[in-house]
Amino acid sequence: MAGLLLGVALDTVLGDPRRGHPVAAFGRIAGRLERRMHADAKPRGVLYTGLCVGGALALGVAADRLAGTGARRNAAGARKREQLHDHGGGSPAVFAGPGVRAAGVGAHGVRTSGGWSLARTATTGLATWAVLGGTSLGREGTLMARALEAGDLDAARARLPHLCARDPRGLDAKALARATVESIAENTSDAAVAPLLWGAVAGVPGLLAYRAINTLDAMVGYRNPRYENFGWAAARLDDLANWIPARVTGLLTVACATLAGPAPTSVAPCPDAGSGEQLHDHGRGPSAVIMQLFPLPRSGPRGHRTERPARARTVSARTRTASAQARTASARTRVASAQARTASAQARTAIARSRESYEVLRRDGGAHPSPNAGRCEAAFAGALGVRLGGVNSYDGRVEERPELGDGRPPEVADIRRAVRLSRAVTLTAALLSAVIMHLFARATRGGRP
Repeated sequence: MAGLLLGVALDTVLGDPRRGHPVAAFGRIAGRLERRMHADAKPRGVLYTGLCVGGALALGVAADRLAGTGARRNAAGARKREQLHDHGGGSPAVFAGPGVRAAGVGAHGVRTSGGWSLARTATTGLATWAVLGGTSLGREGTLMARALEAGDLDAARARLPHLCARDPRGLDAKALARATVESIAENTSDAAVAPLLWGAVAGVPGLLAYRAINTLDAMVGYRNPRYENFGWAAARLDDLANWIPARVTGLLTVACATLAGPAPTSVAPCPDAGSGEQLHDHGRGPSAVIMQLFPLPRSGPRGHRTERPARARTVSARTRTASAQARTASARTRVASAQARTASAQARTAIARSRESYEVLRRDGGAHPSPNAGRCEAAFAGALGVRLGGVNSYDGRVEERPELGDGRPPEVADIRRAVRLSRAVTLTAALLSAVIMHLFARATRGGRP
């Protein structure tokens, strides 16, 4: 669990390395193998996919076993040192008591049960960092938003291939915004949620094997003359590996819908909050009564000021102070009431967004030609209050996708909202995966903590 969270933290802080990325290295090896093995036949594609995925899986198993061997050696050494210290006396383990040793902590603070070691945590953390792409996905979305906000369509079109394989030529700002939102929605599962879930249930081998499957699908999983048959196995295996993660992504999107932020529309001020004139109206209320009881000093017949007794002036000052305090308390009460109404409206909005996201996910999630991408895009469409889908062009091949959601077409401002939502879903998936990994660890230890 610690290794998985370490990898998430590394990805959040560092993102993908610019050079020497392990996934890029795998892609180069798989590309060379594809050029040698390619044939317009499904069996050849099955063999190619098996070799690539099997190699990544074997590498993950070897790394996991190597880290486990180090853990077992550390545990054996700790037990031997503990026995020597117990016989020799003067050891901190002697004073630690049986409870600490029963928990599996040796004389040097090394856990001797459960297979924990720094090497295993580091291995899992590095593997998780290598396969995650949530931070890079968010950065690409932000760069696209900046280009479109600046009105630089050429720069935005040049960035689109970093997100998807759609042909950017001729796309206007709204079409680029839709393509970006759809890509962020789909890749939230592929780049973040799916690897985290596979790492939670299968450790380092699951992390590396999933990333190999997903990378092969991005390389050869296309419906074109070259890869229609050869890439069939990679595409079907990717569909299988993402079946559960895509649906988990949809449900996490429903739960995080309100974190996307407000829609890019002008919001009228709350009419119940009152205005500054209402808060400072001195023509009504206690002050008017005070002025009647204690009028201002008037001039006498010869222009001399009529003096009031000192006690009357003191009472008048105290009464005016009390009146001011009463007005301040009344204003604070109105402000608190307005804040309460605002919080209530926000809570209702959050519930409405989650409900809309779930309804669109349930209704439109299966309409997409992909068995998995539609779940993610439909949930995002409902959460953002937009309508996704439409005509897409891929290397001259035009596809008309069904529309997902009932809202307006995506705008440029919706890209940043999609990035915020994707980050929230990724963080929630990390916490969920840590819990799953903890439960799996408890189950393998027979319920022992």
